[in-house]
Amino acid sequence: LMCVHVGPDSTQIASLEGRKLVEHQVSRPADDVTQIHGNIYLSRVQNVLPGMEAAFVDIATPKNAVLYAGDVQYDTDDIDGGGKKKQPRIEEVLKAKQSIVTQVTKNPIAHKGARLTQEVSLPGRFVVLVPNSSTYGISKRLPDGERKRLRNILDKAKPKHHGVIVRTAAETVTAEEIQAAVARLLAQWDEIEKLSKRTKAPALLYR
Repeated sequence: LMCVHVGPDSTQIASLEGRKLVEHQVSRPADDVTQIHGNIYLSRVQNVLPGMEAAFVDIATPKNAVLYAGDVQYDTDDIDGGGKKKQPRIEEVLKAKQSIVTQVTKNPIAHKGARLTQEVSLPGRFVVLVPNSSTYGISKRLPDGERKRLRNILDKAKPKHHGVIVRTAAETVTAEEIQAAVARLLAQWDEIEKLSKRTKAPALLYR
C-alpha cells in the first residue's frame, strides 16, 4: 500500500507492507532548485537580443532564463502592421522590464539558464489545458473508434478561449470525468491568472 499526502510545504509518500512501514519519503519545493521543468513564473524581461532572436528573462533563479522568438506569444493587434502574416521580430513584441507569464520547458544545466515558452500548458491525468490557445487534439495512440468518441465529448467540454489535448489515459473515461478534469484545470488556471495580477515579477506562480 502506498499512501500519499500532499501539503503546501511538502509531499510525503509512505510505503507499507501490511501494517509495517517500509519506506517514508518527503519532498519539499526547496529540495532541488534546478528541477523547475513545468513551473510557471511571472517573469521580467531583462534584455532583448534581436541578433539572436531571443530574450534573457529573470525568473528569480540564479541564472536568467532564455525565451526564443518561436516560443513568444503575441497579439497581432499589438504590433505595428499587425495584419502581416509572418512572425514579428522579437524586439517588436518584447521590451526590457516587461512582465510576462512563462513556463519552463527545459531545466537549467551548468552555466545555461532554463528555457522558457509563453505557451503555457497545464497537464491533468486525462487532459492537458493550453490556456489562450486554439489547440485541439486527441492522443494518436488511441484507437480510431475511441478517438471519435472522445472528440464528441471534447466538442462539448472544450472551453471557449482555451485549448485542450486529450491524453492516452482518457481511454474509456466517461464524459463526466472529462468535463470534471477540464473544470479542475480551468480553476487552476484561474488561480494562476489571479496570482499573476497581484504579484510583482519575478515570482513563481505554479510549481
